[in-house]
Amino acid sequence: MSNCLTKNPVSVAIIADDLTGAMDTGLQFAQQHLEAVVMMDPAVATPAQVAVYSTETRELPASQSARRLTELLPHLGKRLIYKKIDSTLRGNVGYELRALSALSDVRAIVVAPAFPPGGRTTVGGQQFVHGRPLAMSEIRHDPRWPMRESHVPTLLMQQAGMEVGLVDERIVAQGHAAIVRALLEQPSRIIVVDASTMDDLAQIAKALHTLGSAWIPSGSAGLAQPWAAYLSIGVPVAKMSAFAPLGGASLFVCGSRNPDTLRQVERLAATDVAHITLDVNGSYDEARELARLTSMVCGALGQGQDTLLEACTVPLLPGGGPRITRILGGVVQAAAESCLLGGLFMTGGDVAISICRRLGVEALRIVAEIQPGLPAAQLIGGPADGLGAATKAGGFGTEDALLDVRRWFDDIRQGARAPLADL
Repeated sequence: MSNCLTKNPVSVAIIADDLTGAMDTGLQFAQQHLEAVVMMDPAVATPAQVAVYSTETRELPASQSARRLTELLPHLGKRLIYKKIDSTLRGNVGYELRALSALSDVRAIVVAPAFPPGGRTTVGGQQFVHGRPLAMSEIRHDPRWPMRESHVPTLLMQQAGMEVGLVDERIVAQGHAAIVRALLEQPSRIIVVDASTMDDLAQIAKALHTLGSAWIPSGSAGLAQPWAAYLSIGVPVAKMSAFAPLGGASLFVCGSRNPDTLRQVERLAATDVAHITLDVNGSYDEARELARLTSMVCGALGQGQDTLLEACTVPLLPGGGPRITRILGGVVQAAAESCLLGGLFMTGGDVAISICRRLGVEALRIVAEIQPGLPAAQLIGGPADGLGAATKAGGFGTEDALLDVRRWFDDIRQGARAPLADL
């Protein structure tokens, strides 16, 4: 863990339930010129100002999810905590918030899941996606987390088994002082707060900054952005190391089945990239499919051709997710060990974490924002040490997101970008 700051007045821990969410939230702190590092092993200490942890609990049973979060907490020391949750409430959100609320020095967890730039807002406790109640949005049909409840306090109460309070939009509209008063009057240990705009989230962040460390903020990247801004006031800018001088082609690995990602994949596939698709039926013979894809991907990269490897346009294979992520991770490992990579993009949290583990990545240092919600990083450790990488949660980014990532990788190869150049 070289090139990290050894002394700084900011000490924050972000807890997310998947890697893409960890990256996106850490980005909000990197944009404030704080060193944000996503740690692959929570037992490894880092002097970075912002330590980001992915518990990889979104797909776990609720009891395992809560237990894993509880096991992480002793590694955080005295860091301020930010609990990242999905803006559409997917995952074991209530169960994890209950585990976090059990800390003796926690007065309450303040939950503001809104992410206005992505069309996620909270009004009257109801979560909306582009103006539609969560339970009537496309998330209702999510293959892993079909959402049937739009009222956030109700959803969290059902999961956490404890009372959940609400501070509604009328109070939020009065500013941070009114929010402080309302939060202090709430007896609940979990409190939801409405927000429709980034200004609303800024007022909530200011209230939390006023209240101090006993009040834990919990939300998407939307709340993290203004909270990070308050923490960074007067803090020296972090110094970063240069990108590794790799000259290979870029590899795009896509496993998310989100409709937004599918459109982005279609746009990239329509260019001159090598488009390679996993054979879902062939994946039953894991070794054979791994060998087939490795030959095709390494062949294309070896000729200097940017390559798209995807498993998001194939039929859904019930129960096949772990096998598919292992195959994709193995292909990337082979490409990295052959020194063929000049840039690595990953989407789908399970795919991204599988790839990083196969590569022996120790951490990801967040360095730039390619698009809103689309962070870029440097890989630390393993055969791809210093490589420029990017991740994306399924529903984020415009239709040109992957095209923008490709241009960003091209700029790195040409020496036109340095870490933090875009922040």
